[in-house]
Amino acid sequence: IFSLIERFYKPTSGKITIGNENIDNIDLTNWRHQIGLVGQNSAVMPGTIRENLVYGLDHEVNDDELWRVLKMAYADK
Repeated sequence: IFSLIERFYKPTSGKITIGNENIDNIDLTNWRHQIGLVGQNSAVMPGTIRENLVYGLDHEVNDDELWRVLKMAYADK
C-alpha cells in the first residue's frame, strides 16, 4: 500500500485520492516530501536522538520547530 501511496507504481484499477484530488495530479517531488514512514522494526542510527529525528531533512531545524513537530505527533514527553 505504501508503494502505491508513494507512487512507485500506479494502481491497476481505481485511484488514490486526498480529498477529491487524485494523487497523480500532485507534483511528485512535493508529494514525496510530505510523506514519512516509520516501520515497526525501524533501526536507530548511532548518534543523538535529535540526529535521528532530523535525519534525511534537506534543511536545518531549530529547537522550536523540532518541539512543535514533536508536540503535533504527541511525542514531546
